[in-house]
Amino acid sequence: MSAFFVSVILQDGIAVAAECGQPMVRRSVDVTYVYDGDTLKLSNRRKLRLVGVNTPEVKDSRPEFADIAAKATHFVRQWIKKHDRLYLEVAQDEKDNYGRTLGYLVSASGEDLGHALVANGLAFAVTIAPNDEKQRCYAKAESLARSAYKGIWLSDPSIKVGDVRYAGFELVTGKITHVLYFKTSTAYVLDNSIVVMLKLKSRLSLQIGQHLEVRGWVSKKSFHYKDFMASYVLHLNNLVNIKVL
Repeated sequence: MSAFFVSVILQDGIAVAAECGQPMVRRSVDVTYVYDGDTLKLSNRRKLRLVGVNTPEVKDSRPEFADIAAKATHFVRQWIKKHDRLYLEVAQDEKDNYGRTLGYLVSASGEDLGHALVANGLAFAVTIAPNDEKQRCYAKAESLARSAYKGIWLSDPSIKVGDVRYAGFELVTGKITHVLYFKTSTAYVLDNSIVVMLKLKSRLSLQIGQHLEVRGWVSKKSFHYKDFMASYVLHLNNLVNIKVL
């Protein structure tokens, strides 16, 4: 168990130990289908998107990513079979733009599926506000998996800005070449190619010339500002997705 071990009470009065974070309201659920490592179908036909993690896509053109995606899907299926009773901890923001339920899947004993995926190097930890309930726990699990070269961390999964060709989740590294300030956000341009749009009231003390590792979903979307233009945009609303190298 991790250092974030706490005791909680389920809605039906069963006391269990939680792996991550503070006690959350839990609902008993049944999983009827596993789409991939981070998306499942519940018995009420709702799709559940696990919060705080992202597993690679099975159709990823990079063999190593596709292999991890397959392993993550298998891992989730075996994890579900292992536990008789499953519970859904619903996140603060309960739905995503696709209408999927957002939350955490845990066992009766408090084991957290997202944490297990990250700890085994089968998923990236990623935080989208306001759903940051288990951010510290997942980040610690990823740090340990990364230092142990587990799963996706067996080799460096990050790509340089110049190698980005498609939309989707990426771990991108690059140098800040421009900083553009707007009323509700700040744009950090990496290698004159990708705009990292950070939607926050406070501004980071990042400077031109610094190298960053940024994680999130890259959109193939043209960005124009005065005489500057870029082909890709990555929207963020949480600082933990940015690491200064």
